[in-house]
Amino acid sequence: MIHQHADVMAELENRVQFEVFIADCAARFTAVQLPSDLERQIELALRELAAFLRADRCVLLGGSPGEGVSWITCAAYADSVGPPFSEMNFSAAFPWHFKTLCGGERPLSVATVSLQQ
Repeated sequence: MIHQHADVMAELENRVQFEVFIADCAARFTAVQLPSDLERQIELALRELAAFLRADRCVLLGGSPGEGVSWITCAAYADSVGPPFSEMNFSAAFPWHFKTLCGGERPLSVATVSLQQ
């Protein structure tokens, strides 16, 4: 019972930290005035998000839902892993994810994706 309480408290603390992180990012975006500043803020947010999630990569994808192709618009990645893919057929590689993203049915979070090129 004590361990369950500690787990619940840790989960709540993580959620609060994440909400503070998101609020801080959103506040910085309100001050953006130039397109170059926007891209810089997106890349900073991706770096911070990757660090927060302890991920080696974090990307913002653009895409063409009709063609199933996506590409990276901004990325943050650890030096040890290098840049991620530049373009891929997202609908073929991840059909369920693609349908969920393009269908707008619900939010989608992908914790770990391993791609072999």
